[in-house]
Amino acid sequence: MRFCLFGSYGQKNLGDEAIADGVVKMLRLIFPDSKITLFTHEVIESNKLHTQFDDIRPMIASGLRSFFKQRKDGNWEKNKDSIKNSDWLIIGGGGIFHDKEIDQKGPNPLFIWWLRTLFFKKLRKKIIIWSVGIGPLEKSLSKFFLKGILKRADIITVRDQASFNLIRPLINKKIHIIPDPVWGLFEPTRNISSKKVLGINIRESHRLPSAELLPKLTHTIQQISQNEAFQEIWLIPFALGNPDDRDLMNTILPKLQQQFSIPISIQEPDSPAEAFALVNRCSHFIAMRFHSYIFGVSADVPCTLLSYSSKTDEITRFSKKEFLEQQGETQTLLQKLINTDL
Repeated sequence: MRFCLFGSYGQKNLGDEAIADGVVKMLRLIFPDSKITLFTHEVIESNKLHTQFDDIRPMIASGLRSFFKQRKDGNWEKNKDSIKNSDWLIIGGGGIFHDKEIDQKGPNPLFIWWLRTLFFKKLRKKIIIWSVGIGPLEKSLSKFFLKGILKRADIITVRDQASFNLIRPLINKKIHIIPDPVWGLFEPTRNISSKKVLGINIRESHRLPSAELLPKLTHTIQQISQNEAFQEIWLIPFALGNPDDRDLMNTILPKLQQQFSIPISIQEPDSPAEAFALVNRCSHFIAMRFHSYIFGVSADVPCTLLSYSSKTDEITRFSKKEFLEQQGETQTLLQKLINTDL
């Protein structure tokens, strides 16, 4: 079985990179002899981060400039051959179907995926949408593009009930809710630091702007510190590209230093494994990004979620044990769905 995986890979978001490893881990469990190609925005970096893939290709061109560049350097035909020779194309996971995020530039992301799925179907390929988060959707054409994407998909899975509810009226197809691929990717080692460390991940968000975030974060730290005396605070970024969590952290750090009389520093992991190792050393972790919360819970570290939407709220509905049990069920479900649609 041959698969191609597409998503927001190679953009220095450690949660997205963990998704790639989670998807390939699941595929290897279902189809041990499968050949899997990763399509990424940065081939060199992805080759450093991911060793489980059989091939790593530059993301398929979706604009005129990238198309002509790939035609010139030969990557267009190579990409096309990889896609044509595959059995399934996987889109996901993560929150890739939206039209409003911090520092979002260029065309509507849903339009880009609409173009890509149109191209995929022109090549008569089967498409899996894998554990995606959907929304927010604010632009008038977004639902049109999303409906076109869903119409072309052969298997549709989302990672939360809110995403399910959003797309249910748009398409008359079976929609499955499955856990995020990062669940079960890492195992805790209980390598807790000799110091009592409070780990924190924060991000920019239109839905929780920094003016509201700082007092909420300060209050959360004060509440947690009533029951546990910390010797150090680590700010742990999960997005190191654009947007970059470190920009917000550098703004908030001096304000936190005015409030708390313990050392506060920004740690900079280069990979999902390094990020998990840092979280694993904390005695408590405050998470804001979706996957930072998964890392905290997976590390068996007491975890507090700074939620900024109903979708991030929903991740607290189940325990680690329940999510891992659902991953086992997902393996059976995907095996059945993929084999049925062959």
